[in-house]
Amino acid sequence: MSFISFRDIIQEENIDVPLASLLYARNIAYPDLNVDAYLHQLHLLSDQARQTVLPDTPVTKQSDDLARFLFNDQAFTGDKAAFADPRSSFLNDVLDNRRGIPITLSLIYLTLAEQLGIPAQGIGLPGHFIVAVFDGVRIIYRDPYNDGQTLTLEDCENLVRKTTGYDGRFLEDWLIPVTPQLILARMLNNLRITYAQMNRWEDTIAATEHLRLLQPDVTEYLRDLAIAHYNSGRLHRAAEFMEAYLQQTPDAPDAPMIRRMSSEIMARWARLN
Repeated sequence: MSFISFRDIIQEENIDVPLASLLYARNIAYPDLNVDAYLHQLHLLSDQARQTVLPDTPVTKQSDDLARFLFNDQAFTGDKAAFADPRSSFLNDVLDNRRGIPITLSLIYLTLAEQLGIPAQGIGLPGHFIVAVFDGVRIIYRDPYNDGQTLTLEDCENLVRKTTGYDGRFLEDWLIPVTPQLILARMLNNLRITYAQMNRWEDTIAATEHLRLLQPDVTEYLRDLAIAHYNSGRLHRAAEFMEAYLQQTPDAPDAPMIRRMSSEIMARWARLN
């Protein structure tokens, strides 16, 4: 599998999210990453889980048993410090360290659930990622960041309030399962934000370029690349991305500010040359 590129895998109809996430990890941070070894590790985990997650038991019990296997037996856990650590957005690091953020821990749960035949999907709540398991009658919401505990709808509402400060009406659309593309985009966006907060601009650019491959119609990535290139000292490249952003979104709310920045950058670049 390791010979497949990130660009290729995201063009497939059914994106293999674990594979794609390992490929971007290799591109951005770990050039010598053995992608196949980590895919094999996921398969080994599912093989081990089969000893306790039995196919002839109700889906609810399978879901409980998988949570117990991952968060008790295998000691995967949510870590507050991981939110400020870019490694928490790399699947290989989370598999190695057993610590992660909601979306990476959810990805591991979802991956094993798929391999075990448990019908589960990702739910991208604002500020917190969870999983939903469908038992044929009802939906069971689980929080892999908090040891896979089950959640009521009220719990989901409280999670959104706690993580975002939002105090409005809870929207049912937030409980619609997200696509593999959106899972990857959320992981990469977490990585981009973390790198930017650390002033690691080359890494910020790399993460944003992967986001552009994944969502080429999102024009805000052009603006974000402009800012990252500016902060890394590439003034002309920054101006190019600003102009591209303005051409595609001339009426954007931040267009006047971007125009001023572009003019200032070009004037500064001209003085340097």
